Amino acid sequence: MTVVLMIMTSVMGAGCTQSKAPPNTQATTLIHYNVNQITELTLGKFDPETGEHWMTTLKRINTATKKRITHANWEITSLPDGNNIQDRKANATFIMHLLDSLQGLRKTGDAPNGALDSLGLDPPRFVIRVKTDTGTQELRIGGMSDDKLGNYLAMNPSADQKSNSGKIIIASGSALKMLSMISSFEYLRDHSWTPFSADDIDEIALSDQGKPYFYAQREGSQWNDKNHHPLKDPEPLLRVLTEIQPKGLIDDPTQVARALKLSSSQPPTYEAKLIDRRGTPVILKLLKTYGLSSTRPSTLFVFSPEILTTFRDSKQSYVKDHK
Repeated sequence: MTVVLMIMTSVMGAGCTQSKAPPNTQATTLIHYNVNQITELTLGKFDPETGEHWMTTLKRINTATKKRITHANWEITSLPDGNNIQDRKANATFIMHLLDSLQGLRKTGDAPNGALDSLGLDPPRFVIRVKTDTGTQELRIGGMSDDKLGNYLAMNPSADQKSNSGKIIIASGSALKMLSMISSFEYLRDHSWTPFSADDIDEIALSDQGKPYFYAQREGSQWNDKNHHPLKDPEPLLRVLTEIQPKGLIDDPTQVARALKLSSSQPPTYEAKLIDRRGTPVILKLLKTYGLSSTRPSTLFVFSPEILTTFRDSKQSYVKDHK
């Protein structure tokens, strides 16, 4: 019996040899930093199809604040050649999400030997330089790999590097998708007319041609009018107003000054005044589809006609319900 067991054990052992697991090429994080300690971001883009080529630098101007995303305040400090925008407020939400996603880049393979231009790295499709108080890290992202599993990437390359010396890899991650969203330099600008979200707001006042038609204040979990009578919840309206994005921004000082002069000489088409929990107000004055925001005085916002419909519908809905 003992002999039989020994033979069975030997046979089973020979037939059950463990196969080696493939190496985990995605285990290594390519870039390391605390996103809240980043003080400067340089971003460059080259589009081989359109020839668009630009580079810009953004700085976080409230670096002492350790809170995230909605409290981050980024400013464009270096403009692409030929750009002279006045309002340099950057899209902080996108910037913070991009910095988060860059830490998710993972190696999926090694790039083939060859000249950098054959890998889309001379010039690179994107250059990303992240600066903290302790140093600077740089990523250069090239074209898509032949197997479509990622993009060629060079980490902290030397300035005179002209070919793959074994340090170029194939990387994948959501950051590549986010970078593809940057259709132009304008995408990095903040297009929001208000820094508030709907949840930040405690008071709302709307007017039509200078005539007030709706006011609501948050009192606990209830929205009331000036006489503390309950109102229909304006949260849906607040979300539309705070999240609506303009079609574009006008920075020309002459056009902005003309709009400011016009808004002071006649009532705006519509006006919205929002006050947050700290008592800070922000006012949007609409001159037809052009908007002036009290927090962005050097910029004229260009909205679609949808924003006029929002005010018109709010007047019909809320005034009717609150009579």
